[in-house]
Amino acid sequence: MEYTVTIQPSGHRFTSHENESILEAGLRAGHNLKYQCDNGSCGGCKVRLVSGEVSRMQFSEYNLSGADKDAGYFLPCVCEAKSDLLVEAAEFSSVADVPYQEITARVRKIDIIKEGVIILRLRTPRTNTLRFLAGQSVKIQLPDGSAKILQVASCPCNGMVLEFHVRCTEGDSFSEFLFYNLNLNDAVTVKGPTGEFILDEESQRSLIFIAYDTGFAGVKSLIEHAIALDVQQDIHLYRISCDPETDYMHNVCRAWSDAIDNLHYHAFQYCIPIDCDGDEKAKICDQYLAGLDKRDDALIAASDVYLSGMEGMVANLEKRLLEKGLPEERLRIQRVD
Repeated sequence: MEYTVTIQPSGHRFTSHENESILEAGLRAGHNLKYQCDNGSCGGCKVRLVSGEVSRMQFSEYNLSGADKDAGYFLPCVCEAKSDLLVEAAEFSSVADVPYQEITARVRKIDIIKEGVIILRLRTPRTNTLRFLAGQSVKIQLPDGSAKILQVASCPCNGMVLEFHVRCTEGDSFSEFLFYNLNLNDAVTVKGPTGEFILDEESQRSLIFIAYDTGFAGVKSLIEHAIALDVQQDIHLYRISCDPETDYMHNVCRAWSDAIDNLHYHAFQYCIPIDCDGDEKAKICDQYLAGLDKRDDALIAASDVYLSGMEGMVANLEKRLLEKGLPEERLRIQRVD
């Protein structure tokens, strides 16, 4: 069985299945419902039932007061829908709504991609998952004290499992410790989130995502969020890699393109290294943009563009995108180390 859940006051709707918590269903559908523990320990997700029927799925350590129960409040993290529902629920609508958090997570997996990129996956405690908006970043502090601000590459639908992409740089203490010394189950501190590289969910314009090297991390989170929201406009993803050592996850991008009719994947390989001569960088940007809009000269100016990558390439692309008629307010940029 499946039921439709409608949220007040936003009017957002999602489908909740049998034996699935209402909170899990809402997060899976891309809605930024407020919660904290996801297991009935804190009461941070409580919502008010306006109409419909719910049933508790599991034990909850948090006890609602008598007044809350009388007013119709329940915990969607431990309840499933038994009919179509209308609920009053709080949602994160802007970065200002998301609280600052400091969480001790554990290393779940470390994947080394051709020694050029490390994909780090962390697991937070079930009682203290990370709440963030797709595209935001956090500060990661390793056991040796080295720290770096990284984009979260995973979807907010599961704040307990976090993914990060780290470019290996010689002489960088963070990436060197990560590459040589970090072990599974080591404790890592997560602080944040920060940043406004987030999706404009009200826009109906086509979406262009441009990711340079590990700038793909934040773009991946945004695209997974857009897929969860089932956006109807065209999505164009452009990947730029500077060399084979930082070329990764193209199978994920191709799978999106194969499965989703309105998602189009374009790989631009290979760009020149970021420390190249300025004139050469500009030439590469011009070549890339010529490929970007050759199908439709008006594509850039009519779209929302999300650009993420290292400073040199981002600066060149920003200039040329604006020169091609893209309004500045439709360009969102995330610079990464």
